[in-house]
Amino acid sequence: MATIFDLPNELMDEVGIDLDEDDWLALRMTCQELSEKCKEYHLNSKYTRRRVLLVQESIENLAKISQHSSGVNLRVRYLDISCLSPYALEDGFYNYKPWDGRRNSLTDGELKMIEAVRKFSREHHKQIEGVSPDSNIMIAPLIQALPNLPNLQSICFNPGGQRTELTRPEWNLFYPSLEYGPGTRINSGLRSTISMRTLPRMFYKGWDRMLPAICSVPTPSLRHLTWNHGHAYFITGDQPGLFTCEIGPVFPNLKVLKVIFRFLGSGLIEVWMPKISQWLNSIGCNLEELELDLKYIARIDDEIKEVVITLPESQFTLSRLAMQDPKEGCFEVLKFLSDDFKLKLFKLALQGHGRDFITKRETEYALPDLEAIGDWSSKSMICTVWGLDVEKHYYFSKHLGRELWAHNSPDVFWDSITEGIWVDREALGLYDDLPSSDSGYS
Repeated sequence: MATIFDLPNELMDEVGIDLDEDDWLALRMTCQELSEKCKEYHLNSKYTRRRVLLVQESIENLAKISQHSSGVNLRVRYLDISCLSPYALEDGFYNYKPWDGRRNSLTDGELKMIEAVRKFSREHHKQIEGVSPDSNIMIAPLIQALPNLPNLQSICFNPGGQRTELTRPEWNLFYPSLEYGPGTRINSGLRSTISMRTLPRMFYKGWDRMLPAICSVPTPSLRHLTWNHGHAYFITGDQPGLFTCEIGPVFPNLKVLKVIFRFLGSGLIEVWMPKISQWLNSIGCNLEELELDLKYIARIDDEIKEVVITLPESQFTLSRLAMQDPKEGCFEVLKFLSDDFKLKLFKLALQGHGRDFITKRETEYALPDLEAIGDWSSKSMICTVWGLDVEKHYYFSKHLGRELWAHNSPDVFWDSITEGIWVDREALGLYDDLPSSDSGYS
């Protein structure tokens, strides 16, 4: 009879991601046969995907793994480099009073854990509030580690804060005095209070030096690079680090690049737009997938158009174009994309709120969202067009290439693909009920 161990290795590794350390140890302690079968998957679950937090202990631990005599460095394939701190506890943690009606539900060990975490957190806060640490303390171990990770395939730079739960190896790394050994179970309420935390990026000031340092180490094995994953924003300190990195020469075999350009304030756009274009030109033309989120970019420069032309087989994704004149500008971009090269995937979330996001001015129309998969010139390629109407939503299937070829006027084009709803006054009134924020469509 087939068992879980008859699954392909890739599927077993995926299953292993959801098993914690105790699960693996329990399986391996069952019998010798299971121990031997689980060993490789257990090691892969620990080392294939590594999360690096921006505290000295985490980065130095990665350096140790990269040079370990057992060869576990060969298992590392994915790095998530997060601007997070395991010592930045939520405010609610400090108000957690287990003696208020819950004293009997906690063991002495759990009470000891609470006090130890409080102590670590307070000591770390004192360090943070003092003189900013030398960023070389953080950078040097990373530079040391990367050349010794020959099978590294993916790096995700994650500067945004998030709620995260520490694994038991992370508990032991950051809070060694807790002696959180195999089989230790934490009270569920206590685990939620301690483990789930917001880890703000402000606790580390060397992020702008971290990015170019990492991108100075040639890594031929790298296939995926994700910048600013999730819903975080660039701040002033990020941009020098980002735009001084030449992607192509350092990652010659890069296939997938995902970047989110979300600047706080339209003034920064004018400052950094030329640098964005220059940086994109350094990527090279070996990409198979390019995903650019340009929600805060007010225009598409000729330089960026030139970059796009060099990637004729890319899956090019534009999440949203917030342009000064979206009706004219977005039509121009669509014509450009349709005329100059073919696309495997195209997705464009336009004026979801019925107003220009950059200028905040009211508009007389609401552009739709578009999604097209396949060659625009193919007769079988259909574009999904959708937005809000009196009944809340409308969906149309249109041949985008044919529509662009038939209509040279933006007004006629938008009228045709939305069947007139884009300027319907009753439909536009629905946008007034939406929050004026950057939620839009995605």
